[in-house]
Amino acid sequence: MGQRQTGYLWHDSFGAYDAGTTNLPNVEPYGAPDSPETRIRIDNLVRKSGMIGHLVEIGVEEAPLDAVLAAHDSGYIDRLLALSDGAGGEAGPYLHMPQGGMRIALRAAGAAIGAVDAVISGALDNAYALVRPAGHHATRQIGQGFCVLNNVAIAALHARRAHGLDRVAIVDWDVHHGNGTQEILWDDPSILNISIHQSRLFTISDGGPHEIGGAGAEGCSLNIPLPAGSGHGAYLAAIDRVVAPAVERFAPQLILVASGLDAMYRDPLGRMMLHSDSYREMSARMRALAERTGARLAYVHEGGYAPVLVPFGTLAILEDLSGRKSGTEDPFLPRARLIDGQELSHDQNVFVQAAEANLPHVPDHRT
Repeated sequence: MGQRQTGYLWHDSFGAYDAGTTNLPNVEPYGAPDSPETRIRIDNLVRKSGMIGHLVEIGVEEAPLDAVLAAHDSGYIDRLLALSDGAGGEAGPYLHMPQGGMRIALRAAGAAIGAVDAVISGALDNAYALVRPAGHHATRQIGQGFCVLNNVAIAALHARRAHGLDRVAIVDWDVHHGNGTQEILWDDPSILNISIHQSRLFTISDGGPHEIGGAGAEGCSLNIPLPAGSGHGAYLAAIDRVVAPAVERFAPQLILVASGLDAMYRDPLGRMMLHSDSYREMSARMRALAERTGARLAYVHEGGYAPVLVPFGTLAILEDLSGRKSGTEDPFLPRARLIDGQELSHDQNVFVQAAEANLPHVPDHRT
């Protein structure tokens, strides 16, 4: 495989963000599924496997407030800052803001911006921002689902404002619908936002194929809900038959991948069937798509809660992006490939077809 220059963005403070505990009546408190352990394991695997020697480490800085305010209301940011500067507290549904946590959240958004800057400058072929807290559930006015600032939306809007790009595409393959990203970009015809997710998981009330964008931006929101149990075949079909033709039609100058790894087969917050080779092949398709359209390519990490599986899925993506092997094999892969349900089924195909029906709505910017 051809070798490429791949940027890698990580900051130790991402592992220090305290997502809090959940308290239920008559049940002992338990830690949030979004624990530091998974991201730290990813970074450790990248380093111990030797993969880091094939990557270009990029320093992480806090996102400037003007970039954040392009995606979020000032009142919401003021509430977050007040919680962070005080004793911390609940910032939204399934969202805890720890004392000092806003500095970390701003670094996560800053890492997404840094990845965009690096690839648009042409210094790197692609980049991966391994961030925490995640972002795609954060709307303009509220955070939720472990998401504080909408890192990928902030990065997309930064690309438009700071670099003058005309069109950006977001491909979100987190197992949960990127409802916050959709809400923030709903009326923006310059950004194509595509979400592949488990149908009616989180949030239950949105993410259907009928949600195609606001007035003047019809076709710029594209949802591909898949039924629980979808695996390798269903995701590749969704990318080949919906994502690729939509992105080619939109002709973006930048593709951002909201890279959630919670569609893996043993994730506690999803019911999908992907394995590390699924992400390797999905990444290869994104890379090929960027090459065909002439777009720059950057990844921003989202969810993923199976602490021993997610590191190998992320490593597979980095190997594909860089065109280099780490020499470390996924010990869970041989068994995962044998689990029933990896082929595209009739019922899954119906969902893909429903998303395909919206392709004519996508604005055609091909020349």
